[in-house]
Amino acid sequence: MSRDLVTLTPRRPDVVAAVAELRLPAATLDGAVQVLDASGRLLVAAAAPRYVRVPGEAERLLGVPVNVPVWWVELRAAGDLPDARHQARGLADLLVRRYGGSVWPAA
Repeated sequence: MSRDLVTLTPRRPDVVAAVAELRLPAATLDGAVQVLDASGRLLVAAAAPRYVRVPGEAERLLGVPVNVPVWWVELRAAGDLPDARHQARGLADLLVRRYGGSVWPAA
């Protein structure tokens, strides 16, 4: 089963630069990033950042209070690869360290 994470950052995150910092193979298309393992299998898919400024919208989707405006990035870890969840969490944590904000779910 795949694992979804969401980063919520006050500044626009550069997902491509964050993936490059992790030194993982990746493919990009229109701001979305696919993180690959050494054999080319998809580990993590990261959507292009979306700007959320409507009060209550992020809270409605996540079920937790969210201060807006915020940049929203969805990360989905492949469910069939053991290292995928770890890589997705590592990328989410790196984005939050660089750009502020939080990761949902927190743990």
